[in-house]
Amino acid sequence: MFSIKKGKSLNSTYNSNEPFPHVVIDNFLPKNLVRKAYKSLKQTEEWGYDELEWIQPFQQHKWQLDDEGDFPVPYRTKDVIKFLNSPLTLNFLTALTGIPNLIPDEETSGGGVHKITKGGKLNIHTDYGKHPTYSDLYRRINLLLYINPNWDESWGGGLHLKKEPVGESQIVITPLFNRAVIFNTTDISYHGHPDPLNCPENEARYSLAMYYFTKEKPDHNVKEFVNFF
Repeated sequence: MFSIKKGKSLNSTYNSNEPFPHVVIDNFLPKNLVRKAYKSLKQTEEWGYDELEWIQPFQQHKWQLDDEGDFPVPYRTKDVIKFLNSPLTLNFLTALTGIPNLIPDEETSGGGVHKITKGGKLNIHTDYGKHPTYSDLYRRINLLLYINPNWDESWGGGLHLKKEPVGESQIVITPLFNRAVIFNTTDISYHGHPDPLNCPENEARYSLAMYYFTKEKPDHNVKEFVNFF
């Protein structure tokens, strides 16, 4: 379990990691809590899907649940999201990253639960820098929590982190159960999983995508839209 003390102990590692500030933390939450979230997602039959034509070349077989759309997050998974938006989590993230005054995204705009099925992918990209609803909020941190029990590395789905949009990835992180990946959201934090999933038909890559904002504008260039490559 994390704490302010643990966040401070990882601060130097986080900010010195390449290709941009990030950290990977295994056994991030109590396993029983994450297992219940996984079970609720496996039982969920209706998922949202982004059908915008311009995005189809960049992401495939990617499904989503969020509280703002027509496909709500199931109760057990909401428990996890609520905890990840709590003051305890915000204090930990501030200690970890050194970024103060973090604000959670209660609307899960673009975040929430993501599901990638067989053959799915998400091209390398950088994220939007402003909240889509509240233009005075600047996106600063991504927290991705993987909830895939018994994930086989041969299925792919590793998260690629890169300093440039082209060329080899410097880091590839396997989406193991209860593994969290936290990283700064900037105009050069290139990430994605560009290789189509090779998992069985009855499996999927489940993740929670949590975004955190500040009212203070960051030093880097702020992009208002997602940029795919």
